[in-house]
Amino acid sequence: MLLFVGAAYAVTVRGDDIGEAARYYLEARPALAREDCSGLVEAIHSLAGHPIDGSVHMMWAEAEAEGRVHDDARVGDVVFFDDTFDSDRDGRANDDLTHVAVVMRVEPDGTIVMVHRAKTAGIEEIHMDLSAPDHYKDGEHVRNDYLAVRGWSNETGGRLTGQLFHGFASFADDGGVPSSAFVHPTYAAAVAKLDRVDRPRKVVDDPFVKTVTSGARLRLSDLDDIPCGEVGLLRDAVYARHGYVFHDDARNAPFRGRSWYAAEAGLDSTAAARALTPKDRYNLDLLEALASVCDP
Repeated sequence: MLLFVGAAYAVTVRGDDIGEAARYYLEARPALAREDCSGLVEAIHSLAGHPIDGSVHMMWAEAEAEGRVHDDARVGDVVFFDDTFDSDRDGRANDDLTHVAVVMRVEPDGTIVMVHRAKTAGIEEIHMDLSAPDHYKDGEHVRNDYLAVRGWSNETGGRLTGQLFHGFASFADDGGVPSSAFVHPTYAAAVAKLDRVDRPRKVVDDPFVKTVTSGARLRLSDLDDIPCGEVGLLRDAVYARHGYVFHDDARNAPFRGRSWYAAEAGLDSTAAARALTPKDRYNLDLLEALASVCDP
């Protein structure tokens, strides 16, 4: 969003802008001014319009000083790691703040998808699930990638992203919007104006479930009638229509036996997110806005 002041303007950079810049670097893989992990983080923020610079330690120090450190993953966050290699070459796992990555998105199951620059592989996508930091993957679904260089680990033997995690920090102007509850500001304003009367939860065959599972758009007027207790089910239905199977089986149960539901056990959350259509994303934005009204 551009904020014009006379002939000059300032750019307000959201976490989503940084996340999109990270996606560009992942897909285009251009050369960096400095070919290391912090060099990539600098390049991503510069492209998004919010330049930062410095080593991993300097970035963390700045984030702490400015109150930018927080506990939950947000799109555009810088993610800091410890003990990815023996930075002081003393043969001991006592190396804080040795690596950084940028959050590109957070999957519906909580897996954090990041972009980083590896020493040998270059710019690539990696994953982290802090609910299961010691777990590598389930089938083809990677929960935590190996991050420490081969032959090195922390004092507990950890080499996975979740095991080496240090913290999150957002350098976005909006402080980063929690990715699990992103509310599109336009929709939020519109939903806030609705004269809603909450109703009891309906059954899974209600017309709103049929709308989102057919790939059609919800209408703003529909949100007058969607019960607060059904918002989570509708959000799940958007992913379920593409065959995504949630790790919590209770979230799959409402969809079993429905003509439109074809579970694909091998479909991971990354593939499910990529399968979302523009109408799916529109519906998710509306539903997040409704959730913010139901549970402010």
